[in-house]
Amino acid sequence: MVEAARLASTDDLPRLVELARAAVEELRATKGGEVWARREARREPVDASLAIDLAGADTLVLAGTIDDAVVGYAVAATEVLSDGSLLARLIDLYAEPEAREVGVGE
Repeated sequence: MVEAARLASTDDLPRLVELARAAVEELRATKGGEVWARREARREPVDASLAIDLAGADTLVLAGTIDDAVVGYAVAATEVLSDGSLLARLIDLYAEPEAREVGVGE
């Protein structure tokens, strides 16, 4: 079993959509999760927002894999601060529960 992370591509979009929806449903069931889901979670249509992130010059989308199967993902956006320095802001991070046990998402 080989865990890895790679740049996600538009070919990964259907799987990324599945994972994004799983993340929302998993967190919705936790304490405060319902409010988080209504306020902070990625909005539907998830496929459209992830497609924008995949195409964005200031956005990085990574796919976490086990044996080349996508089992997690991360989305980070960069922005330039007022002093000219660069800040990366984590937008999404999710790995299937089974994948977490072997280190995907670390």
